[in-house]
Amino acid sequence: MNAPMLMRNWLPVTAIFMLLLAVANRAGADSFQGSNDTETLTTTVLSQINITESGTQKLNFGMFVAGTALNYITVSPAGVRTFTGGIKLLGSGASADLFTVTGDTSNPSFSITLPGSAVTLTSGSYTMTVDTFTSTPSGTGTMSSGTLNITVGARLNVGANQHAGAYTGSYTITVAYH
Repeated sequence: MNAPMLMRNWLPVTAIFMLLLAVANRAGADSFQGSNDTETLTTTVLSQINITESGTQKLNFGMFVAGTALNYITVSPAGVRTFTGGIKLLGSGASADLFTVTGDTSNPSFSITLPGSAVTLTSGSYTMTVDTFTSTPSGTGTMSSGTLNITVGARLNVGANQHAGAYTGSYTITVAYH
């Protein structure tokens, strides 16, 4: 068989095949029925948490006379001052820190983060450290009315024969929704 005759015989077959393929594709497209669904999206934006330290009640270990060995003064979140060793406490001036936290009124849960390591107090070139921070409430809670009071206490590490002076320092408390 010569080539022109072979081409003439295959041309109608190829055309019929292409036509059948096009019909099959169209029929397949028509027979597929898609499905749609519409979903509702929602979110809630809470009021931002604000924390304010009381202007009158700050963490204060009060006045004392240091002993001849390392000792500690602890102020609890309730403001109760205790001590160890040869320290002589003077007067009453000790207090826990008081913070007012405001936020959302929808009963969101929150967490309180206090320093996990010692904070340094200074008086000139002299230092003492404060550690073991505790709070009431402690750790986590629920802000049921949009306002919450947090009190914070800690332990003051008083060195042997600690140098006299007024010592100051600062620490960070974080309150966050979770």
